[in-house]
Amino acid sequence: MTVAMNAGQTGEGIESLEQVKQRFALWRAGRRRGERFPNALWEVAVRMAERHGVQQTAHELRIDGGRLKQRLEGVVLPAQTSKAAPQFVEMFVPPAVVSTQACACIIEMENFRGGKMRVELKGLDGLADLSNAFWSAR
Repeated sequence: MTVAMNAGQTGEGIESLEQVKQRFALWRAGRRRGERFPNALWEVAVRMAERHGVQQTAHELRIDGGRLKQRLEGVVLPAQTSKAAPQFVEMFVPPAVVSTQACACIIEMENFRGGKMRVELKGLDGLADLSNAFWSAR
């Protein structure tokens, strides 16, 4: 639904919190299920928060105060956040170092729960099993 952005402004060109509240109510009345607030409404909500504070504005407009605060601070998050996707690091062994006895390395890992592990290896035997056990630990 399209919301007229200039409708309901006072003579000075500044909307009151009550007028913005009516715009949000109008948008809610015509929205489809699951539809998110348009950026234009978020922008006017941010202007209201600058004048009236985040808590009062969020309460009056019936919006998420945390998201309003993030937008006020200039941090706009995606509408739906998901867990960070695991990252993959591919390591290449130089052809001259093919023997598992000749390799030595230090591996540091951290999982999404904050668990950390540091492993010093002399050779690469068992590295795959050790890594799998760490990543799948509960």
